[in-house]
Amino acid sequence: MKDNFLFYNFHPPEEVRVFTTPKAAVKRWDSSVLVFDVRIGNGILRKYSFTNRWFEVHCTFDLDGKLLPESGPIDWAFNCDMCTPAIVRDSSLYNIDLSLDILVEPDGLSYTLTDEDDFSKICAQGLLTPTEIIGARRGADDLIAIIKRNGLRPFLEEILPFDTVLKNEPQEPPQRKSVTDVPLFALSGRERIWKPAL
Repeated sequence: MKDNFLFYNFHPPEEVRVFTTPKAAVKRWDSSVLVFDVRIGNGILRKYSFTNRWFEVHCTFDLDGKLLPESGPIDWAFNCDMCTPAIVRDSSLYNIDLSLDILVEPDGLSYTLTDEDDFSKICAQGLLTPTEIIGARRGADDLIAIIKRNGLRPFLEEILPFDTVLKNEPQEPPQRKSVTDVPLFALSGRERIWKPAL
């Protein structure tokens, strides 16, 4: 395990996805952001995960480093999850998917907010803390402001340029765990953990 790190991604109400990722895939890891590239199928997934923002960004490239758009509500190239800022503990990362997404087209300027029904549902069910609810909206507002100001692509490329995409070993499929297996994700303690990030 010393050559890998674990990324624990909780999807309320129950499922925790645990990704085992090679440390060699990491392109940047500092106090504010983690960026890594992994092979998935015939493409390369790049993930930008933040310790100080309420969103993360995924984008997929072909093996030549060209963005691979996907069809959906719009033809998008960037899948942006509203989530808690990542917590780092002992070479492992933890965050919570807050069920609100923004899809952004390859130009980095056109976008759509999705999954608002899912977000409203988990809020109504009491599955998110007050801080997480505020954080999800703050993350969406923050990301939309970035898109409107200069576009998402310049923001991401300032963190790590797209021409640095590496051809890495395949990412292993995630392990699935229950929320009860990861005490950090217990609802009773999460307000204390993430409230300072607001």
